[in-house]
Amino acid sequence: MLPFERLIFGGQGADVILPPAAAGQEFRIYRAGDLVLLRNTSNIPLWVRGKSLGTGAFMRVRERQELVIPGWLMTYDDLRFFLDVRKMDNMPSIYLTAGEEGLVAERTRTRTSELLIRFGLEANVEVLAETG
Repeated sequence: MLPFERLIFGGQGADVILPPAAAGQEFRIYRAGDLVLLRNTSNIPLWVRGKSLGTGAFMRVRERQELVIPGWLMTYDDLRFFLDVRKMDNMPSIYLTAGEEGLVAERTRTRTSELLIRFGLEANVEVLAETG
């Protein structure tokens, strides 16, 4: 087992798929204890809090720093969320019910819950009841 955690962000085959606007972008994040490192593994520079990170370069990511990629602004907390989901394999969930005013999201299942959505490195949807 590695002494650190690692996640790959990018296109097909990555742990976390980036939005289409970020085609060609790829990076990795590593965590060892409280240290979170970002490594640009694409030929396109990454922007972290106004600083350019070139191909192959590493940068320590700290609280209140933001990673800017086309179609997504990621915070330090977002990166930690993905690492925590991977480590704990604990996916946050919401239950959806169709109400008169639209969809209602709840943290716990009720007898009217129609869908269960689990969020993690990818979203999983489970149908709980017949729905239109």
